[in-house]
Amino acid sequence: MRLKYWFGLLIILLVTHFINAQESLNIELRGTVYLDFESGYNVKLICVNDLVFVMADYAGVFVVDVSDPENPEMVLDFDPEIHLNDLKVTGNIMYALDEGVGLIVYDITTITDPVELSRYEITGQDVEGRELEIVGNYAYLAVNNQGLMVLDVSDPNTPTLETTITDFGHAESLAIEDDVAYMTSSGFLVLYEISNPQAPEIIASYYVELGAGNIDVEGTVASVGSIGGGGFSVKLIDVADRDNIAVLSSIAATTPDVTNELHLPYLYISDGTHGIRISDISDAANPNEVAYYIDQRPVRCLTVDEQYIYAWFERDFTVLEYTEWSGLEQPNVSAASISPVKFALHPAYPNPFNPMTTLNFDVDIAGEMTLEVFNSSGQTVSLLREGRMIPGSYQAQFNAVGLASGVYFAVLQGQGQHIVQPLYLLK
Repeated sequence: MRLKYWFGLLIILLVTHFINAQESLNIELRGTVYLDFESGYNVKLICVNDLVFVMADYAGVFVVDVSDPENPEMVLDFDPEIHLNDLKVTGNIMYALDEGVGLIVYDITTITDPVELSRYEITGQDVEGRELEIVGNYAYLAVNNQGLMVLDVSDPNTPTLETTITDFGHAESLAIEDDVAYMTSSGFLVLYEISNPQAPEIIASYYVELGAGNIDVEGTVASVGSIGGGGFSVKLIDVADRDNIAVLSSIAATTPDVTNELHLPYLYISDGTHGIRISDISDAANPNEVAYYIDQRPVRCLTVDEQYIYAWFERDFTVLEYTEWSGLEQPNVSAASISPVKFALHPAYPNPFNPMTTLNFDVDIAGEMTLEVFNSSGQTVSLLREGRMIPGSYQAQFNAVGLASGVYFAVLQGQGQHIVQPLYLLK
């Protein structure tokens, strides 16, 4: 009888363990929603304000409303019956990169009813679009067996080819920071000057490691997922001096599908069965792991906004929060002044602009802040930043694609202070 008692207790403990097999440090679960597609898909997450787009190659696109983080809700299950490799959203336009077709453009003004506007077919033997970035009027595509391709998408109904740079043809991953495109290709990190989108120029290349893949860039630091040297890792690379690019440090990983995202001063890693890991990289040569979250299921990918971590654990879309961050947006660590003396909204550049301009602003008191853009009728056309911020310098971009020429007003306000700045959109 005693043996049966202890055996039954063991079974209960084991079942409880597998049901609640989460282990975490400084990360808390906020909410989940079930999405009905198999875990074997290539999955990417794209956060746009209160919506997270979940791209699952053959399964299509799911959109989750995360305005209530504890109760995320699926608002779109869209299957275009193509093989998706990447997805980007700007304004009311969604750009999908299909493995067999090329770039497909959708109007998502009505989020529950995407409408296909156009296609740009990529042709050639064994050609495959891997990743894309949208900057202003241009789409930049990392295309396997071709290289870096630039399309003019100023008219979403008729994308047109500007140029293709084929020097490094085996393109894998792509990220853009300021006027530089960073692409991984056959183990190399390749930098392109794209201030003139019609004629990008290679300005540097650096051999990282055979198998260099997923890349993100912020400020002067690039993070590159890598397969080589007998294992998997994320390498932190100093790209400040294009003549002396160098690996600063390497963080070991356990899966070839490791993905990473920079949100300085933190690096976020999704590492399969080893879960989500966050490292403080204020000193990128000596990263310090400050948080982790391990579920009984492997994590496939993640993305981060000013407060929450959104992750994909097999069929569960999951909202998490790094509790040590306490929901306070971190200032731009590369800014000259980390503790500005006054509340300020600096002149937008460029201004006049078309269709994108950059706004830098300073916060002198910790608390709730908003940066919005209004039209001349007083209607909000874009909420650029919202949330709790600590004293520091910040940056936001206003993309006016889809808006008419005219005068708009950027308004920074919070803690009883506000500043208004006119913006001139000329098309």
